[in-house]
Amino acid sequence: MIDVMAEPPALDAPVAGLSDADALAKAWLLELLAARPLIEADRMPLGRLAAEGPALCAAVVGALVSDRELARLHEDGDLAGVAASAGRLAGADRPADVVAALESLRSVLWAAIERTTPGAPPGLASRLAHVCAVVAERALGVEEAPARTSPTAPEDELARIRAARGGDAPLWIEALERQLAEGGRDGRRFALLLVDLDAAERLRLAAPEEAVEAFARVGRAIRDHVRRGDVLAHEDDDRIWVIASDSGRAGASALARRIAAAVEAAATLHGAPLTASVGIAIYPDDGREAAALTAQAEEGVFAARSAGTRVGGGVEPEGPPEDGLRSGPWVVR
Repeated sequence: MIDVMAEPPALDAPVAGLSDADALAKAWLLELLAARPLIEADRMPLGRLAAEGPALCAAVVGALVSDRELARLHEDGDLAGVAASAGRLAGADRPADVVAALESLRSVLWAAIERTTPGAPPGLASRLAHVCAVVAERALGVEEAPARTSPTAPEDELARIRAARGGDAPLWIEALERQLAEGGRDGRRFALLLVDLDAAERLRLAAPEEAVEAFARVGRAIRDHVRRGDVLAHEDDDRIWVIASDSGRAGASALARRIAAAVEAAATLHGAPLTASVGIAIYPDDGREAAALTAQAEEGVFAARSAGTRVGGGVEPEGPPEDGLRSGPWVVR
């Protein structure tokens, strides 16, 4: 069973820099275009996004600062249709693409907050991720219907997606379930990484405003070290999941090392660099279900932290596992 994060509280006041819905929609469009190969640019519904995108951005911003506005995005709310249109506005016709589009929107909104709101309230990143997950749930509900009759989306795959969405599931869970469905069909390996900042709670308590800025710098640093096709999603300010497609243990270990080094270079507390412990799980070596993979990544974080190393679950000293057996939380020094 996958635990779903509790709903983060709303803010007491609007966030500076999020009042221009047209500018936010334009920034989202540019982000979506940048993520596509040039040859696919003509598949973007530019007119529709220009006409309806600002309303979606405004709805997300409203839900960020008000529980009442958030309720309007739920299934029985009057803005449920606006949320449901997110996938179509982004030109996303697969569940994984819908998830990626909403993660792009979250990234755009967070970048606007970083530029204009020094010392953003603690918990803001979690609230934003939660709101985007609510929108993704509505959008995936719309995209699901035509997929049932598609020969490329069997019913058992859709069952996985619906099961992951049994509540306001974080976006990374949606993406992980889709990756599992695709891997089950073609046998391709992928890596799940959990980046967990060390001493994050102490940082929050000692310097809450400094913590917000430090977490933001860490998020930017990690984004700079993942490939465009990989999925990066925040579970919380100090916990970030990365799904790296077509990656084995050696590639995942190298990526985890780069991420850990980037975290240390990105932010400091009282002159000392922040550090992160990174746990790795590989499909199918460490499991074929989401629960097994997330548990292995968590175990890798604990193994790395207890051993005083950066990465847990990396390349084993004796080499790769044989016969696809679970390899355990080896640490990379």
